[in-house]
Amino acid sequence: MGEWKVVVPRGGRAGARTSAIVHGSALVILLALAWAGYRTWATVLICVFLVVSTPLSWRIARTGIYVGPHGVKIYHPFKRPVVVPWKDIARFEAQPVHAPHLPVVGATINLVGTRTHPTPVKLGRNWRFDAGVHRLGYDIVLTDDEFREALTSLNRAIRPHVTPPSDASTEQ
Repeated sequence: MGEWKVVVPRGGRAGARTSAIVHGSALVILLALAWAGYRTWATVLICVFLVVSTPLSWRIARTGIYVGPHGVKIYHPFKRPVVVPWKDIARFEAQPVHAPHLPVVGATINLVGTRTHPTPVKLGRNWRFDAGVHRLGYDIVLTDDEFREALTSLNRAIRPHVTPPSDASTEQ
């Protein structure tokens, strides 16, 4: 079957860190309840919490874009992973993200081919834009330089598998 190689891994770790902070804080509160005398309820809540938070943390940590033998796999934090076959891929490109309630315009990287597939990779502008448009800490939010580098490395990673479109004017 082959291996999937992660091309944009940075945001998954940042999302996992955010998830660990939130889940750790909730766990501390539940342990405080147990210490305060609500042991039965605290034990039940801790078990439920661990059953729910472990798969969620795993999904957040896997957020990113992977290249493999069958195509490109896109992991979103809260959606089912999408595998786009090589024959349906043309390139990755940056496209603008418009937020009507905010004056700042950002960008996202999309996989373009027979259809456009959004990825979790976003360009961060400032905290207000990031908080208003992106899922706080769960999408991969990069700076300008990191965003350009990610776009370049994604297109470089798919280049051996994707044939460039033929130009009809050169064939005549």
